[in-house]
Amino acid sequence: MEKQFKFSFALALLFSGAFVLGNACGGATPHYIIRSQSVDSARELVGWSQEINLYRPGRCDRYWTKAITFEYTRTFSPRDITQCLFGDGDSCLTGDCGVRSIRISGSRVENRGDNDWLADYFGLPTDFQSEITFKPRIENYLVDFNCYVGLDNWRQGMYFRVHAPVVHTKWKLNYKETVSARGVADYDGGYFSDGAIRRDALLDRFTDYVVKCKVPELSRGLILNSSCIGTTAGEITAANTTVFEPLKCAKWADECCDSLHDTKLSDIIWAFGWNIWQCDDYHVGFNIRGAIPTGTRPNGEFFFEPIIGNGHHWELGVGFTTHYTFWRGCDDKRSLGFYIDANVTHLFADYQCRVFDLKGRCNSRYMLALSLGEPVEDLFTQATANSVQDGATAPNSQFKYHFAPVANLTKERVKVSVGAQVDATFMFNYQTACGNWSFDVGYNIWWRGCEKFRFDQCDPCSELRLNPNKWALKGDSHVFGYTVQNFPACPCVLPTGASGVCSGPLGALQGFGKIIPLSPSQKCATVHEGANSFAGPNSDDGGINGIRPTRNPGVDNMQFAQDQANATGAEQIVDRYDPTADGLQTKTSNNPVLLTWDDVDVCGAKVQGLSHKIFFGVNYVWDDECDCWTPYFTLGAEAEFGDNKSGCKTNCNAVSPSNCDFQSGDCSKCAPNQWGVWIKGGISFD
Repeated sequence: MEKQFKFSFALALLFSGAFVLGNACGGATPHYIIRSQSVDSARELVGWSQEINLYRPGRCDRYWTKAITFEYTRTFSPRDITQCLFGDGDSCLTGDCGVRSIRISGSRVENRGDNDWLADYFGLPTDFQSEITFKPRIENYLVDFNCYVGLDNWRQGMYFRVHAPVVHTKWKLNYKETVSARGVADYDGGYFSDGAIRRDALLDRFTDYVVKCKVPELSRGLILNSSCIGTTAGEITAANTTVFEPLKCAKWADECCDSLHDTKLSDIIWAFGWNIWQCDDYHVGFNIRGAIPTGTRPNGEFFFEPIIGNGHHWELGVGFTTHYTFWRGCDDKRSLGFYIDANVTHLFADYQCRVFDLKGRCNSRYMLALSLGEPVEDLFTQATANSVQDGATAPNSQFKYHFAPVANLTKERVKVSVGAQVDATFMFNYQTACGNWSFDVGYNIWWRGCEKFRFDQCDPCSELRLNPNKWALKGDSHVFGYTVQNFPACPCVLPTGASGVCSGPLGALQGFGKIIPLSPSQKCATVHEGANSFAGPNSDDGGINGIRPTRNPGVDNMQFAQDQANATGAEQIVDRYDPTADGLQTKTSNNPVLLTWDDVDVCGAKVQGLSHKIFFGVNYVWDDECDCWTPYFTLGAEAEFGDNKSGCKTNCNAVSPSNCDFQSGDCSKCAPNQWGVWIKGGISFD
């Protein structure tokens, strides 16, 4: 029998060691997973190890025990959660080792940080600056109902057990945005709309965008900073209204409470097993076990959304249980035993809604895309600057007055499964001399393999799958250009009420010239920066090879724009600063690089988990005078240490207009560090 026990012990260690099969870690994860509140063999075993798996020679009736556990858990080390959510290490985040942060800055902030998020994507001024710190936290309040039934009336050592926690969970990003520069700059004409955008039509905080779903009012108060003699800006009305779509997916919780919460029954875990070998000092058994999903599933509307249960997967697998009492005192009351419970299950496929990043670009779900399509009107391109040519060709698509966050395009219904999940507990139990008190101390390991995704080819729901080759990354490109000629003087009103004369693009917007949507794309843009190399507050700061950034020197497949195919009667398309000067012809893409589902980082959105837990319990069993029922209770505490490693497959700020072949990420590894306390009480009937 000792050989059998040694064999079983080695088998349990092999079972629990399955976690080493996990993949390396990948990019920032759009979805954060935790261990199901129902999957905790330590909580199942502690406190009632003397009341289950009983050896009852000569008995052929049932026995059973019921218990209720009240537990509270709370995460610590928020840095690890932050790095899993937004990217690993200093290449994606800033701040000290205790608090990690994201900085938001506009494209015309001088000396922007490499890791700053581009404020332009969020309808903030180009000179805006803020910093957002995070201390994310997850809290669980649960009441776990347990029942174990010994089925000795069927066969000695056979049993059935079930437990189901009712869980109230709270997930808090605990973010705080500190604005260091509110910004005063208007947006240039052509950057978002055909006219410049007033500062008062823009947002005041990044959290207005990700929390309150606010967007800049592009149709309100358009201006052009054209110079009237002796005055400043004139006002115009937009010829076409450009839509800036609010964030609909991966939103953050409302800042008034900064939390998302839910209450629901977690997975119902059941097991039917048989202790094959038993005596007073040991048992060895196996079981078939499964989970009935009763919790929640991800829906993608919110970032860091609360999850109860395992993500709504059905589970089926096997379990192994054993114990060995290797020392007893002379009074036969004191004893020291070692226990193992190890479970391995498969999580069957179930539909969830997930939001995805783009390959190699962590947090790109918060970037901005623009819509392009046909027909293409008054837009042709050629290779020579500052000229018009015969035989200019039209790009295959043109800007269609619509911007949208990438998250709104990549939310997709996906069938998720997990190959294996391991939950194993190793525990010592010491019985004291009085017999009523005992102590448990142990170690638990949990591992969940990398998720597998399968997409419905016949029923896509994401915008990027329904309408491929319609969207492109905007980056910091200008989306409108202006014809170079036919800008006659036009009347304007001076602040004093006197009449004056103005010229430039204001005249065009009043109907004297053309405003032409371009066809730009910036496939190399990231959440940190675009490809036009803005470097400061002025139009001439930055650029590439002497071409100012307002002329789109970093767009894909660059060509110079004109408004007709042939030179006769054609006009250059220019930026809006001084269309009468030489050398200002605007570039656009011919053809733009459009987003497809192949650009989506499916692998980087997959998550696996690994954690290590230590725990202890103090137990008390009341003497049973009638020898038919026994009440018991336990007080316990635990500390769980998650394995978190996440990072971009490429550098988060790897913008290279000549070569930006971003690669897909690997399966991220995320599991929170948390502590917990519990009270467990029950009654055994024999």
